[in-house]
Amino acid sequence: RVSNAFSPYMFAFPLCRSFVSRLPLLTRTAIMSLAEDNAPEVRSFFNEFGFVVISRVLTAEECDATFEEFWDWRERDGLLRSNPATWEPYWKNQRFGRLGIMGNFSDIHSLRQLSNRQNDQVHEAFARVLGTHKLWVDHDRLGVMRPTVDIDLHDGDGPRIMESWRTLSNWLHLDCNPTEGFASIGSFADSGSKIDFGKTLIIQGLLTLTDATVVDGGFHCVPGSHNISTDWAANNQLHGTRNNMQVPQGDRLHEFVQQIPIRKGCLLVWNSLLFHGNHPNSSERFRAVQYIRCMPTQGTPYSPLVSDATMFPEEFKMSERGMKLFGISAWP
Repeated sequence: RVSNAFSPYMFAFPLCRSFVSRLPLLTRTAIMSLAEDNAPEVRSFFNEFGFVVISRVLTAEECDATFEEFWDWRERDGLLRSNPATWEPYWKNQRFGRLGIMGNFSDIHSLRQLSNRQNDQVHEAFARVLGTHKLWVDHDRLGVMRPTVDIDLHDGDGPRIMESWRTLSNWLHLDCNPTEGFASIGSFADSGSKIDFGKTLIIQGLLTLTDATVVDGGFHCVPGSHNISTDWAANNQLHGTRNNMQVPQGDRLHEFVQQIPIRKGCLLVWNSLLFHGNHPNSSERFRAVQYIRCMPTQGTPYSPLVSDATMFPEEFKMSERGMKLFGISAWP
């Protein structure tokens, strides 16, 4: 049973006669399960709306362990989960902290993130979206949004709302430029070849380590916009770089943004041509995710970022599946 906090799992928005009239009306649930053989249904939804959520790919214990590792590693540097007064120096030091993205580089030393990357359920979920099990997995990082309500900085002024801690609002973008033929991907090795986005599917994804209701902040998108973004980009190159497009404030696409609340332990996968972003945390809870994506072993400019087993932490137990996903050994 879905609680009221997650009721926006069902979405609907009106069509208009303009450019965005090509957006589909989303009236089906975005949530799929691995409990049944539903690969055609998963791909059908993904192809129509540009994203899909697959539930329960991680257990609650796996999610908690991953988020706890984040705090354990940083406690030595003075970042304490229990003391909000220690948060600001760390967040300000993150290159994309204003967007809730933690770390300035790909994280290949986190044992929990590595375990999630080789997780059987995670691999199967990506395979259902991409239509093949012969995949490589990337090395990305975490996204963490701080609580911004009922914050006590232990300065004698009591709990307060921290507006300045909220991430960028009304953020809508593409992590690619389909006109130029390049994507913004640092978590794979890149040959530099141009991408024909009309023929090559490039995806993005995240694992939810906490519940993310609407007020907790999190992912939003314009459902179905992967079908119009190539045309939009061609007419809006002033708002792009070689591998990125930013939707300006005032563009009518903002009227069609849908917030996507997601429960803990899910995998969200979206087409890189889908207009998306995240919205700020306005609650007293953390919102945490692990960014992750897979690529087919053929047909893209991308290959494993680290394919030398000696570069992984000695204590990491790489599975046979992990050997293939990390590019250490070949898929048969």
